[in-house]
Amino acid sequence: LESVRVELARVREEKEEAKREYHERAEDMATKHLEAMGRKQEEHEQELEANRQAWERAEEELKALGNAREAEREAVERTQRHEEALREVQERNHEERARLESEWKEAAKREEERFKE
Repeated sequence: LESVRVELARVREEKEEAKREYHERAEDMATKHLEAMGRKQEEHEQELEANRQAWERAEEELKALGNAREAEREAVERTQRHEEALREVQERNHEERARLESEWKEAAKREEERFKE
């Protein structure tokens, strides 16, 4: 009977030891799994941050492109206005030159007629 009790105690002790080892291994595996999940989450967060920054840069580039196009459109409009103003000035200059030449010819005729007298 005593040997059965000793054997039973030994079996219980082995069972408890096996339980402890099982729980320790399970805890180690859970800890490693959680650590791996934490690393994956950190990697995903870093990737999300990189994507967010890339998105912001793309938005800034699009805004700059839109601003550049607007500036280009305004420059074209200004150039067209300047060209129109230049044409108007050239037209006025041409008219003024024609008027002055006509006056000069008239004055020259009068001067010549006066000189003949």
